[in-house]
Amino acid sequence: MSTKIMQEQYTLVQSSRERLFKMCSFLDSEEFVKPISFLGIGSVRNQLVHIYNCYHHWIGVYLLGLKPEYAKFEDYQDLNSIINLFTQCNQLLVRFFEKISDYHTDELFSMSIGDKDLDILKLFTHTVSHEFHHKGQAVAGIRFLGHIPIDSDVIHDS
Repeated sequence: MSTKIMQEQYTLVQSSRERLFKMCSFLDSEEFVKPISFLGIGSVRNQLVHIYNCYHHWIGVYLLGLKPEYAKFEDYQDLNSIINLFTQCNQLLVRFFEKISDYHTDELFSMSIGDKDLDILKLFTHTVSHEFHHKGQAVAGIRFLGHIPIDSDVIHDS
């Protein structure tokens, strides 16, 4: 997979994320942070912070060598602070794409983490699929709170 294709894929992820943010704007501040037991890690807000932390962990720490400084749930009380957090995520991905553009398409940036052999494509795919998993949980939480979610899939009605 070329860097260009991965960048285009991330653009689609961002579009879907923007639609999720629009859904989150339906929530009042109490609903946004309200613990929902079936979500596992709590609130809609927690899902979003967790998504960011996954990008920071796998792309930032493992591929870009950043310090493992993770966002704390309690530091993000409203949607605007989450949107700012994802601005940082987008900047992280810009750095990631710049770094991997130096590699040839067939060249893997291999590494071992524990007993796993990982490469650029696996780490990128993991972070994107992880985001969509938790996006689905956030949407379920929004529905549980009594709101009707909008379509936030990559392929959606305009």
